[in-house]
Amino acid sequence: MRKKIVIILICIIGITLLVATYLYTASPKTIDSGIVVLRKTFTDHKAEVWAVKFSPDGKLIASGSVDSTVIIRESRSGNIIAILKQPEGVTNLDFSPDSKNIVTASYDSKLRLWNVADGSLIKIFPGTGGTVWSVAFSPDGKTIASTGEDKVVHIWDIGSGNIIHNLEGHKLNIWVVKFSPDGRTIASGSFDTDIKLWNPSDGSLIKTISGHTEAVVDLAFSHDGKKLATVSDDKTIRIWAFQHSGIRSLEFT
Repeated sequence: MRKKIVIILICIIGITLLVATYLYTASPKTIDSGIVVLRKTFTDHKAEVWAVKFSPDGKLIASGSVDSTVIIRESRSGNIIAILKQPEGVTNLDFSPDSKNIVTASYDSKLRLWNVADGSLIKIFPGTGGTVWSVAFSPDGKTIASTGEDKVVHIWDIGSGNIIHNLEGHKLNIWVVKFSPDGRTIASGSFDTDIKLWNPSDGSLIKTISGHTEAVVDLAFSHDGKKLATVSDDKTIRIWAFQHSGIRSLEFT
């Protein structure tokens, strides 16, 4: 009798654990006293995930991984619509402004342009040396900026696949590159602790911004393009305001 009771208890505990696991993974969960609600968790990648982006129209989510794939899924349902496979790990990606294409960066130093609708590879941009860490479409969708271990920001013409400008000036690896909302400025952040502002039309350096004491690992323009937020390994967030009299900085630690 005692053995039967033990077996029944084990079964009850097992069923309880299975139900709890299902509820934990399938149901929305409130994090941090109701401030954030976790809606979905995706576990399709087989290695570290380095990049994730919503498409500009909000209908899709793309994620890029060290497992050498980009997974594109519907943002509402989470259903996978395409898996893009490349020879080496994906380090970064970006959607075109019309949400029809994706550009990916990789450890093999190449950029790849993909068609979102059918997952086909449109074009491969030749490598420039070393890992590409960051890639970004221009707001008009005609050019792409990329950067990485070669310490140079490259501006590519999408139509021809050729480099228009090589922006040189950083002393160490460049972690991130972004266009301003109006497309008239490119910002890059580097291991050399500097942020540089460039003119994508002629490739000239507009300004070097110094202030961080360690690598600048990410940055973002405000929607009106009047501010630039930067983050660094120095544990600070800096907000740079562009004014007629110069650039003003606010620091958050």
